[in-house]
Amino acid sequence: MKKKTQKTTLFAGAIALAGCFALTPVYAASVGLLHPKIATITEVANPQGGQATLSGITSRSVNTHGVDTASGGGNAIANLGALLTPIQAPASPTYSSPTDASNQIGTMLNYDMAQFAQQVAGLMQSGQPMADVKQAVFTYTVPVTIVGGGQPVKGFVNDTCFINPDASYNCLGAAYNSGVTKIIYAVYEQGAVSQGLPANWTLPNPGDLEWAELEVQSSGAGATQSFLTVQGQIWHTVSYLQNGGPLGQYGQYDMYQVGTVANQQALINCGATAGGACTQYQPGAWVPDPNNSQNVGSLTYDQQTPVDLLAKNVIAPLEQQYGASSAVLLYGKTVAPVYNPGPNNTSVAQTAVDIQQRVINPGGMFFFISRGAGGQFREQGVYGFLLNQQVDQYTVDATGNATFSNSFTRHVVSPTQPFSKSVALTGGYQPSGPAIINPFPTGNQIYSYLNDTVNHLPASAYVQVAPIVIQ
Repeated sequence: MKKKTQKTTLFAGAIALAGCFALTPVYAASVGLLHPKIATITEVANPQGGQATLSGITSRSVNTHGVDTASGGGNAIANLGALLTPIQAPASPTYSSPTDASNQIGTMLNYDMAQFAQQVAGLMQSGQPMADVKQAVFTYTVPVTIVGGGQPVKGFVNDTCFINPDASYNCLGAAYNSGVTKIIYAVYEQGAVSQGLPANWTLPNPGDLEWAELEVQSSGAGATQSFLTVQGQIWHTVSYLQNGGPLGQYGQYDMYQVGTVANQQALINCGATAGGACTQYQPGAWVPDPNNSQNVGSLTYDQQTPVDLLAKNVIAPLEQQYGASSAVLLYGKTVAPVYNPGPNNTSVAQTAVDIQQRVINPGGMFFFISRGAGGQFREQGVYGFLLNQQVDQYTVDATGNATFSNSFTRHVVSPTQPFSKSVALTGGYQPSGPAIINPFPTGNQIYSYLNDTVNHLPASAYVQVAPIVIQ
């Protein structure tokens, strides 16, 4: 990472870190460097002037890797209809064939999707009611009638789009179906990166692939999206981390990287070369890669090779095993810490806090009559420093063909220091809304993260604040 020669200091409050229509949003917890907090949004567009009704539910996290699918686990979002304008419905529900329906509705959606993505991104950027959401999965459904084959047949046309906080998006493509669509949602974190992080900083969840299955149901009067429980859990983690190699560790599907090995510039994760190009992708290996006349590495390589292997060896088998018709793969690439100007020509690494759980324990039968009767406010999470990471997004079909969709940048936390805090509730006080316990070892003050008068961090430094749950 090239930057000015400046002294780098860390936030004083952090201890030393060791090495290290219906719309229904449903949230998944954000944990690792890539693992996103997701809002699933559905719209059923009713042709012939049908009115769209907007509502929303935010579901609390079951655990650090899941979505609460149990009844009563969410809070209604008020006035969502005033925040998002539905995409228009087609003028007529009747089409000559499934292909005709898919083509016409897909063309219409492509025309309107950019404006809708801007609206959704605005909600992600502004916080409530989509605070901390890193990506929105939007499914647009139109009930249709196919008349070209004689007897009219009723079905649905769906398209699922993935919207990022910068309003970029990609859609899988409008398709006719009469029931259920399943999509594998997967994220891969590289085992190591050669550049971008200061010495002794590590990536969380290195070499991990996390995946879940998203189901879209198009039946009855509406459409729904939900993450399915597979083998007792929603998110699944598979480690492809290996020890050794020039960076000390690597993932089996890491990207080619240019770095320094044995005091010389090298192309990492390459096993053989010919004619100025890498001819063998081999994780953990390296070959010399001296600069050319443009002062960059002279060897060429296909950066999609590891993505293609991951898609064919891992993602496609998951699609086939669990009956998914497609997959979305997020592949983490470059990372860089976020620095702020400090005093005396210093650069201060931006502190970041991820509050993963806030719980109120009543503590006794008289709590709801007199809230001074021994209640506890508990909080857990991690803090560290803010990183910017570039993420490449791919669509993977059932045969393992990976198609690049777009790139975007997200904020993540690394390295991380876990914390667990508990404060007795007395005097009738009950925390709510933005109230948190000071996550640092400097005290147990309760304050609003939106107005941090204790550590003087901006609200943006709190990358996730879990909802308060009474247990």
